[in-house]
Amino acid sequence: MRVTHTRHQRMWSPHTGFSTGDYSLYMTNVTEKDGGLYTCRAEGEGLLVHKRVTLRVIKGIVLPTRAHTRVYAAVGSAVTLPCVFSHGSTPSDPVWEKTSGGSNPLSFQLPSSSPSSSSSSSSSPSQSPWDVSASIGVVAPGDQGTYRCSGMIEGCRLSRSLQLVLSHGEVTPKM
Repeated sequence: MRVTHTRHQRMWSPHTGFSTGDYSLYMTNVTEKDGGLYTCRAEGEGLLVHKRVTLRVIKGIVLPTRAHTRVYAAVGSAVTLPCVFSHGSTPSDPVWEKTSGGSNPLSFQLPSSSPSSSSSSSSSPSQSPWDVSASIGVVAPGDQGTYRCSGMIEGCRLSRSLQLVLSHGEVTPKM
């Protein structure tokens, strides 16, 4: 099989996988403009493979910017756990979950997930609809752990995890 390869700064296809049937196209820094119809064409040994696929780019969670971001807080202080979807992308069914760590169960739910919340934690009513960040009014030792926020955008559940790290004195964020 004869394969030609040109690597672009944002898109490439690792032709080493062709022998196993992997014709993947990898992209970095994907934007909505990258959406559309893509064609893969490979030929060799009298054989021509021609496949098309449509890429639909769904806006995602922009804050925190990456999974497993650490948020630092002192015991007794207030803290906001960020979860902001792309501007204009209002998630349906936003949910916060505590997935591990600490002795306290999840101490808050967003108003849109639960009609009533009796905890000291909440989502601010002044937030934009794509900001589903949650606040803990008074951080307790058992609040430390891993949390996940999620919401539905265009039929896909998008989620982001973050870790709440506690100190028992003043908090000095790491840079």
